[in-house]
Amino acid sequence: MTLAEDDGPESGGDDLFAAEYVLGVLAADEREIASRRIDADAVFARLVDAWEARLSPMADAYPE
Repeated sequence: MTLAEDDGPESGGDDLFAAEYVLGVLAADEREIASRRIDADAVFARLVDAWEARLSPMADAYPE
């Protein structure tokens, strides 16, 4: 479930939506919504940055 479907706090709201964006599991239309929000919403952009920082060590464990 993503923010595009349900933005209530019980669903994770913006934090979950940012995490799903970073993980790359959003549908194309939801990814576009998130991308536009990153450009327009500094708070959401910081959530995305936080998730990227949180998850990047896991990616470093795998060779390219």
